[in-house]
Amino acid sequence: MRGKFFNVIFSLVILISFSACNFNTTDYIDTVKKIEVNSPNYNSKDMITVEDLVYGFLKSNYNDITKEDVKWEKLGNLDNGQMLQASYKDAYVKIRAIKNGDFVEITPLELDFKAKDGNRYNIMELPFTNTTNEATVSNNVSTNTNYNDSVLSNTSSNENYSSDNNSSVDDPYSEYRNKFGKVVKDKYVGGSLIEFIKNSNDPLEYEYLKEQFWEIADTMYVTQDKKTYYYLNDIIAKLATKADYDQLTKMELNVDGNKLYYFVGFPKEYGANIPSWVEFEIFERKFKDGLALRTAHVRCSINGVRYKDWEAIEAIYK
Repeated sequence: MRGKFFNVIFSLVILISFSACNFNTTDYIDTVKKIEVNSPNYNSKDMITVEDLVYGFLKSNYNDITKEDVKWEKLGNLDNGQMLQASYKDAYVKIRAIKNGDFVEITPLELDFKAKDGNRYNIMELPFTNTTNEATVSNNVSTNTNYNDSVLSNTSSNENYSSDNNSSVDDPYSEYRNKFGKVVKDKYVGGSLIEFIKNSNDPLEYEYLKEQFWEIADTMYVTQDKKTYYYLNDIIAKLATKADYDQLTKMELNVDGNKLYYFVGFPKEYGANIPSWVEFEIFERKFKDGLALRTAHVRCSINGVRYKDWEAIEAIYK
């Protein structure tokens, strides 16, 4: 069953939700349900909760399902969090919920979707049913149409906030924008993003800097003839359709000297076996309106066979 596909914009950034409570099973589940992401409907700029995202996927498998039919449960403890599952009959979504201080984090790319026919998906390619009439959609958090905005929401119903505090909740990274700069259109203004990532030791600073990278990555491409453009996110999504993998996708940002290496792997079975992966070597180029990120090289492996640069692009797209 493939159902109706929407073009889902690739996202790797960690989304964050705050809770002042102790994190027992109920707290993890309730917190994760309320995290908001952009709607997988590419025609929409609405935000949608993880609960509604899961419900939409399950409804594409079983049209008669209601939200009350979805079974949310804890599958087990992780070293620093819990593995959750939302299911209905033979379809499910597994969610890694990671505790980081006072925060619970999820990585959208690591959401593991399994349809009733056994097909597995990540968030880049979803058989999704439009549940607009049933889903609770919020427009007041963001108007960006990608998955790259981090969202901070308080889950304690007995906290009172002033208008100043509400502004902080709406923009959890305001202090970091002043300290590190930000993306303006497709350029980074305020310093070297690669250097900031390299020298960051604070988890929240690092999350902000990664968010800035994802925002620029949405616009990045490679081209050989200036006629055909291959966007990085599309390259990754295309590789995902060829890769033989059965574990959650792995993402890494590494800095070596003045180069940033953006790695996305598709693991097979448990352990360090990653037969399919792609890595982009990225450098900065200075313009009058800021620093742009450019791709110097592309390397990939497709089920154990390695390619580089335009041979890699050709292998991924053929």
